[in-house]
Parts: sequence; C-alpha cells; structure tokens
Amino acid sequence: MKKRPSRPTQGKTRAPERPAHAPLLFPAGLAAAGLVVFASALNGPFLFDDEWAVLNNPHVRAVWPLSASMAAPAQTPLAGRPVPALSFAISYALGGLDPWGYHLWNLGVHILAALVLFGIVRRTCLLPRVPEPIRLEADQLAFVVALLWLVHPLQTEVVNYLTQRTESTVSLFYLLTLYTAIRAMSEPLSQAASRWIVASVLACGLGMASKETMATAPVAVFLYDVVFAAGSPSKAVRDRWRLYGGLALTWGVLGWLVADGPRWRTAGFSAGVSPWTYLLHQPGMIVTYLKLVVWPSPLVFDYGRTNPITFVDAALALAVVLALIAATAVGLWRRPLVGYLGAWFWITLSPSSSIVPIASEVGAERRMYLPLAAVIVLLSLGARWAIRRALPDGLVGRRARVIAVAVTCIACVGLTVRRNLEYRSELAIWQTVLDRRPHPRAHYNIAAPLSESGRVDDALEHYRAAVDEEPEASYALGFELEKRGRLNEAAAEYARYLERQSDGRRVLPARIRLGVTLMQIGRLPEAATSLEAAVRLAPNDPDAVGAYGHALAESGRLSEAVRVFERLVTLTPDDADAYQSLGLALLGERRAAEAVAPLQRAVALAPQDDRKQAMLGSTLLTAGRTAEGLVALERAFALGYNDPALRAAYDAARRP
Repeated sequence: MKKRPSRPTQGKTRAPERPAHAPLLFPAGLAAAGLVVFASALNGPFLFDDEWAVLNNPHVRAVWPLSASMAAPAQTPLAGRPVPALSFAISYALGGLDPWGYHLWNLGVHILAALVLFGIVRRTCLLPRVPEPIRLEADQLAFVVALLWLVHPLQTEVVNYLTQRTESTVSLFYLLTLYTAIRAMSEPLSQAASRWIVASVLACGLGMASKETMATAPVAVFLYDVVFAAGSPSKAVRDRWRLYGGLALTWGVLGWLVADGPRWRTAGFSAGVSPWTYLLHQPGMIVTYLKLVVWPSPLVFDYGRTNPITFVDAALALAVVLALIAATAVGLWRRPLVGYLGAWFWITLSPSSSIVPIASEVGAERRMYLPLAAVIVLLSLGARWAIRRALPDGLVGRRARVIAVAVTCIACVGLTVRRNLEYRSELAIWQTVLDRRPHPRAHYNIAAPLSESGRVDDALEHYRAAVDEEPEASYALGFELEKRGRLNEAAAEYARYLERQSDGRRVLPARIRLGVTLMQIGRLPEAATSLEAAVRLAPNDPDAVGAYGHALAESGRLSEAVRVFERLVTLTPDDADAYQSLGLALLGERRAAEAVAPLQRAVALAPQDDRKQAMLGSTLLTAGRTAEGLVALERAFALGYNDPALRAAYDAARRP
C-alpha cells in the first residue's frame, strides 16, 4: 500500500531545524569573542570626565544608602542618571580606584548588550513576515550581526572610556525593552505575555534612569510592532495597549530626573549653543559616522565643542542626510522590513544628533552604539544578496559568505585591538586627537599628562594654545607658572581666568591662588581683595579663610587678622598651623598673654615641631612666665632648633 503524501500547511512556514546545541553555542561564542578582543582594554586609565564620574565623586564611596549612591553632583556626567551612578558605587566597593574592575564592568555590559541583540535579530528573522531564506539562516545571521557589532572599532569608546558606561547601560536596557516586547508580541493575551510586558516596562524604566536617549525606546518598540507583528498602528494599540501604556508611563521617570536640569550647562536649550548651530553640525557628523562604519579610521576620542558654522558649510552633508531620510520613508512605505532598519538608525540617533544642543561636544563616536546595529544588519543583508546574485551556486556562495564574514571580522578585531592600545595612557589618547582633529580642548587635556611626565615646557605650550577657547587652561597655566616661580605671569593667568569665569569649578581655587601669588610678589592690597572675595564665595573653606588671614596680617591689619584666625581654628580644630597663625597675630598686636593659649594648643597638636616649641617659649618669656618659657625653649633646642638670638634670650633669662 502506497503511503499518502502529507498535505502542505497553508499560510505557515515550518521553522528551520537547528542543532540542539545552537542556542548556547552562538551566545558562548559572542561572550568569548568579547573577552578576547577587549582584554587589551582592561588596563586603561581614568580619562577626561572620569575625574568627575569617579575620582572626585563622593557618591561612589559607598553603596548604601541608595539615595546617596544613586545621586551625583550637579553638572557632572552621572547627574540625573541613578542606575549608572549606582553601578559606579558598586565598582568602587569591589575594587576601590583600580580602573581594571571598572573596565571589566563596562565590558560585561557591552557583551550582555551583544547577547540581547543576538536574541532580537534571531527572533526577528524567524517571524512569518520575514522571507523564508532568511528564516532558514536566522541563527547564523543573528550571530554574524551581533559579532560584528560587538567587535567593531566604533564600540571601543564605551569599554575604554569609563564614563561612557552610561551609553552602554542605556543601550542594554533599550535592547532589553525591545527584546521583551518581542516576546510579549509572540504570545498575545496570555499569562506569559503579561510577564513579558512587565519585564519590558521595567527595562524601559531602568533605561530612562540611565540616560536621556532612552526617550525614543517606546517609539522604536511601537514601530517594530507595526512592521513585524501587528501590521497596522490601530491593531498594535488594540492588541497591546497595556504594553504601550506602561512604556509611556516610563517617560514620567525621565521627566522627573531631568526636571531640575542636572546638566544644563553642557546639554539642552540653555547650554549656550543655539539649536540651529548644533543642527547644522549634525549632518556632517552623521556622514562621518556612516563612513566610520565601513572604514573605521581615523577614530577620534573627542570631536571638540560646537562652534559656529554656516549653512553653506553644511549644505552637502545636509543633502546626503535628507536623501537618506527620504529613502527610509520610502522603505517604510514600500519595503517596511528594510525601512525599519533605517528608522531604527534615525530614532536611536536623534536624541543626541538633532536640535537639542550638546554644547560640550559637537559629536561623539559612542552615539553610534545603538544605530550601528541597524547599519550592520542592512550591510549584512546587502552583502548576502550581492553574493547570492553573483554566485548562484549554493555551495560556492556559502563559502564566499563565510570568507567575507571572516575577513570583515578579522579586520574589525585588528582595528579594535589597535584602538584599545591607544587608550592605554592619557597622553597617548589625547595625542591621537591632536593628530587627527586638533582643537583647544585637546591641547588643554594633553598638557596635564605632559607636565606629570616631566615635559613642563611642552605642557606650557599646549596650555597657551588652549587659553583662548578653554578658560580652564588659564587656571592650569597659572598653576604651572606659579610652581616654576614665574609669579607675575601666574597672577596674570589667574586674573584672566577669573575675568572669564564667574561660577566655574575653579573659581574658588583661582581666587585663593591669585591672592597667595599676589602676596608673594608684594601686592598686598590686591591679595587681600582677592582672598576676601574667596571667603565670600566659601565662608567655611579653611584654605580661603587661612589665606585671607595671612594677607591681612602681612598688610598690617592685625586686629582683622586675629578675628579671621579665630574663625579658622573653629573650622580646623586639629590644625596646629592655624593655632600658630592666631598666636602670631596676637603677638603682633602685643597681646602676648593671650597668644600663649593658641601656641600651647599648636605645640600639643605638633609636639615634635621645634619651631612651634621655640615660638611658645619666646612668647612665654615675653608674657613674664619665665620658668615655663625656659622649659619650652629647652625642648625646642633638644629638637634641633638653632637660633643665636633666641639662645641669647634663653641664657639671659636663666641668669639670676
């Protein structure tokens, strides 16, 4: 009896059979590739904004209470971003200030993001709306996309530059939001779907608490649903209103976090750069990003600030960008599966590359972290189509595709490892900026490591090249000149800085250094004025109060100096020098009896200081307390103090 052939299943395509080990083999390969390729990045130093994210951030010093560890000083990279802020506190708890652990965390987040991207591409390729040949290669295509995305040289910044953990963290949650939403779409109106909806909303909320670029995630999810699942906006809303209602609520998290303008000086409409100027720059940057996808050289760590530009300068790049946007719109209309890739690129790039100014940087390669995924998918599909057309033979075509992938991966790995090595020192990475895209901030930032390496003259040259556009360079230049004894030049640079900065980070230190420098060159009235202004800025700052007291004393305003030093000893009750300064000011007013007590306190705090012992002994003699004075002087001499005049006074006091 003949066996009856089975009837074909209408409207359905059988999912391709895959080896049982495939789901684990590909993710394991991605994790191994990430660890191998970025192993050379783990020993890099703290760079640039890491100073404010970690080194000078008191909130990372303890994980508990969470209200402290999830906060950050205003106008710093972690302000208003509690999830990355907490992660830095955890890194500090695990390894202190060793950069190795911070880099390992960044790498871990990057690998996790690649694994989630693998899951998104794989599940998308298996959807019924996707052509069958792609469904049959879902695992392989997803692995290739995730691998190229993982090891691409454009991704090096988020591992090597620790502060950009904010970028990789928000991207991880962005991808998780989409992945969990896709899982919810695949199980409509079920208990499992409800769990995936909750997970998607939770991931979106955590992303909103990581960085502002998460704002577009609900839009990306909704458009994905329309293109790949529901087929129309109305059906997407009708079938998954709970998902989109929850995602929309997460915008409230972001609104609450940015309501106070935690970084208004560097980003936003009040950052000092017009939206039009910023917008004109972005087409050129976008063209640069796209070029770097296919030819990732030269890579630039810092593209500099947003400076004025004319429409004519931006016209060509603007035309290219408008053409690409138009192509995306046409693609969404005629070939939505491909059009979504273009839409993903623009949606994920738009928060940082549109009209909202980021005054501190005109562009940054890390902004391509998420958009790169869409470009790699598009290029992979294009390469696959071209090879199939050129080599219709199945076996030859498959071999050609394997060779193309291998060559591309090897090239990316080589360039990525080389780029990691450029991050191995602060001096090296800033030198690459000066070599490839020189600007004043690069001159400013390379000067400090040059000075630390002993190349002070080179450091001074770079500071001078930066001062016109970087006010902070004037302060740094003044500090270097002061250390070298060039006090008049140092005072001029401090003054220049203060003329241009009324509320910068170094206004108080500059006020103090200017006052101290002016004292050293004998310009006492000006010194007192500068230091008085410093005290008004920070009445409880010991450095400001102490320097002001010394300026008053040097100027002969001893009664005022006494009052200031009395304030100083209340601020620093364990500072022997503060008590000595008070005692000397009282002595200057011929109040020797009153000077004894603060000098005794100074000696008690620093019993091995021969000068303080000698000063106490001399004051006791002046106050008529001869026996105590002799004892104090004997201690000073025993400690090695040697002053012929004081020895003569001691001998005279011992005579009957």
